[in-house]
Amino acid sequence: MIEKATISALLMQQALDSLLLAVEARREKNIDKEIRLGINIFLLLGITVEGVINEIGEDLIDSWTWSELEKGTTPLKWRILSTSKKEFKPSEEPLQTIIELQKIRNRIAHPKSKKLDTDVIIISDTGIVKKNPEDNYILPEENFSIYIGYEKFLKDFDAKNTLFYMKRVLTAIKEISKLFNREDRFQWSNAISDEIKNIIIDKNEINT
Repeated sequence: MIEKATISALLMQQALDSLLLAVEARREKNIDKEIRLGINIFLLLGITVEGVINEIGEDLIDSWTWSELEKGTTPLKWRILSTSKKEFKPSEEPLQTIIELQKIRNRIAHPKSKKLDTDVIIISDTGIVKKNPEDNYILPEENFSIYIGYEKFLKDFDAKNTLFYMKRVLTAIKEISKLFNREDRFQWSNAISDEIKNIIIDKNEINT
């Protein structure tokens, strides 16, 4: 098989590599690493869906019109280009995923100052987890780590949620590539979908 390198393909492959590392970090209960990788993956997914629509738009639209449209948001470009074939609606897939991803990406790229959450998670080197311990809680005898304010980040950027969004993004890419008969150009989306379809991530005790 011959594959042509594109930025979108390379970004998605990097997202896959990071996901596998995030899954490993989750098994090791290294929540700091899992979250950092998750944030990185969401940024990669956001750039990838923008790259995909840019590749299609540059092919289909005259240079002047595209230079103006390219200034718009990624969801806007997905919707306007789709109208020439089948209008993607904001309340339906695949545009719903693109809109959600744009919001997450913007939240990461433009963080706002807010009160630090006070949740506490203690994880010992042997894997014992204690969330929000009482004042009389006896700390583990072995080495342990204390994580403060991580609970919200775990809900948003843990490996389970990251895998969920990666599957949605790949489905969206396959749908728009089929819409414009670009399956060959984005065949890498099928290959990566095959690689992640058997990844199963159960809810662990940290997320309960």
